[in-house]
Amino acid sequence: MAKVISIDNIEDGMILLEPVMNNYGQTLIGAGATLSAKHKNTFKTWNILTVIIQNDDSEDEEFAISEELMELARIRIKERMKWEPRNQFENELYDIGVYHLARQMSRKQ
Repeated sequence: MAKVISIDNIEDGMILLEPVMNNYGQTLIGAGATLSAKHKNTFKTWNILTVIIQNDDSEDEEFAISEELMELARIRIKERMKWEPRNQFENELYDIGVYHLARQMSRKQ
């Protein structure tokens, strides 16, 4: 499971789940890298504020979301959006929004 953390909360031994990229799309540190305190300075230099790490907390275990719930989340997101995704990054943001809404909805049930 993934967890987004501030670079100020990086601890030695944390594992990156996704690569850290700069504003030019260059990979600074690849996925799977083990972080240490020295990485904070690199991130600050490149104005990276958060990273995505592996999270092994049992309370955040991955769970299945039904397709019906995902479809309901898609409908609700589309009702709120005033634009259509035009590129890969906007599509990914849309998918993340749908997933998070579906996850919130599943917790309320």
